[in-house]
Amino acid sequence: MTALRRLLLTVALTLLPLAQAMADEAYEDFTPQPLTDPKAPLHVVLSYSAIWMLILLFVVSVWRRQARVAAELKELEKQVRGEGGSPSAPHR
Repeated sequence: MTALRRLLLTVALTLLPLAQAMADEAYEDFTPQPLTDPKAPLHVVLSYSAIWMLILLFVVSVWRRQARVAAELKELEKQVRGEGGSPSAPHR
């Protein structure tokens, strides 16, 4: 075994009983409490609604910007065709 593997094995075997002892001392019987906040479902619905509204606003803003870019591109194509006939490849 390499020195690193031997060191890791030693550390693991040393800490395992310590971790087990700590777990035994800290163990308590856990019984989940019933949901007592009646507003919790409302908060979930409001949170999801807010997220979906933000997504919708983002999509609409991207759509509007894309429409503006498309209109500007058409206008530039008209200007190029009007000045030099049909658009050609850029000069090198």
